[in-house]
Amino acid sequence: KEVLRSEAQHAGAEARNIQYRDLGEAHASAGTKDVVIGISPAFGLKLFQTTGGHPLSDVLKVMMDAIRKSGLTPRIVRFMHTADTSFLGLSAARLSGSGIGIGIQAKGTAVIHQKDRLPHHNLELFSNAPITRLAHYRGMGANAAAYALGEMPDPIVVPTRGEAMGARYHARTAIIYAIETNLTKEGAPPREIEVVFK
Repeated sequence: KEVLRSEAQHAGAEARNIQYRDLGEAHASAGTKDVVIGISPAFGLKLFQTTGGHPLSDVLKVMMDAIRKSGLTPRIVRFMHTADTSFLGLSAARLSGSGIGIGIQAKGTAVIHQKDRLPHHNLELFSNAPITRLAHYRGMGANAAAYALGEMPDPIVVPTRGEAMGARYHARTAIIYAIETNLTKEGAPPREIEVVFK
């Protein structure tokens, strides 16, 4: 309850920054010029900022801007059948015309995935959400676009400086993941989301 109360404090600010419009069931793209960003069940609905303190609207905006800057089109798809980062990314890649997708949980953990890879064989993994900055998320969008264009970019590195992530964030992260998984439904179809920034 404490986590939900804390998140509720950010809900109003996010509502002024972004709107998520459900356009119905999402399907695979016919073209090759898009990169799908797969968001988790609670992303922007129950949870509103990463464990690094970044509003989810800012995270989506910098990733989408980076993809557009590369000449590609970002698509947002909400997945309700899983909250696992790797499966979010793989599911996104399978709907993407380019075969490249980003999977991101509300807490900020993210992957770049390719549609023909095994679930946990992602192209890049961003596991240290508490110290991942907006510049890293922007780089993630740029790299996803680069992979989609057939390039092999240098992976984005989030320097840790030796911080121990586990103990400090473990309880909150576990609760956040429980909130996400409680919203999952086996076999639920993906939802096409139109994101409107205000």
